[in-house]
Amino acid sequence: MDTLEPVELLASTGDAAIDRIIRGIVTIFEASLPARVRGYYLLGSYAAGAAVAISDIDLLPLFAETLDTHERAQAERLAQACALLSPTRLDIILRDEATIAQDVVLLKHGGQLVYGADTRASLPLPPLADYTRETLDAARYFMSRILRGAERLTYPLAYPDPTGEFYGYDTIRIPEWYPPETQRGVKELVTTATRMARASLALRAGRYTGSKGGSAADYCAYIGDEWSDLLAAIYANGKLRWGYAVPAAPDERRLLRDLCGQMLAFENDFLARYRVYLLGLLRIGDASERVHARQKLAEVSYPDDEVRAALQADAANDEAAN
Repeated sequence: MDTLEPVELLASTGDAAIDRIIRGIVTIFEASLPARVRGYYLLGSYAAGAAVAISDIDLLPLFAETLDTHERAQAERLAQACALLSPTRLDIILRDEATIAQDVVLLKHGGQLVYGADTRASLPLPPLADYTRETLDAARYFMSRILRGAERLTYPLAYPDPTGEFYGYDTIRIPEWYPPETQRGVKELVTTATRMARASLALRAGRYTGSKGGSAADYCAYIGDEWSDLLAAIYANGKLRWGYAVPAAPDERRLLRDLCGQMLAFENDFLARYRVYLLGLLRIGDASERVHARQKLAEVSYPDDEVRAALQADAANDEAAN
């Protein structure tokens, strides 16, 4: 019987058990699809050295060229099997060189090569305008669907639950992020706040960024406004100190309540800037940008005359053009 060559990782997570899981995944993929993966990249908390007890493993095998239908089906089966075997929640993100564009920013600004060849230098970043549009929309999605369980937002926002101890920012809407039976948590809060930071960096500073921690730190460094301390505190306490759990100690609960109390004003400031951005697209954008602005202004309601007038003028221009 042939024996498999031992896999030596190029970088360690600092956790021997996690390293062992990653070595096993690489071994399985290399044995099943030999010479097809250019490199294996760790993303997320383990790549950033900021993992907590409930952090999952995010691993991206980057396949050479294009996966054919048979190869993709085989890779998906392998990923599912590895996830079933892993004692730590595992997300294997299957990408090839034809489909990597959507993850290039995370790969370049938050990825860590653990095995294979590093080809990131050859991968172009998306145009800043496209990246800005995508990150703003992702932040909007988290504010509506993940924090509020709503399809649409109305500006100015109200708290997710004005009567709750933490104003509803501790509501769990993605149960798989937590251990079974967890009733309350703040991963949704931390993730939304850092998504807002990432989008703000693109819009206001023209910067690409990757991880949650990187987004919070870069916001402080490159924007540095009245929300910097709040972002830093939400990340440092919500993730690193409390591990996304609602703390039990009274003084820590008071701190969490205070942070949640400030979050609403940060959200409304973000949406005010988003309004200016969407109006700009509507007035001077190309055809696809105006369509995007109309779609987003249907998902975020700004009940003011300027937005209504801009939408009416855009509709009149379309009618005249046709």
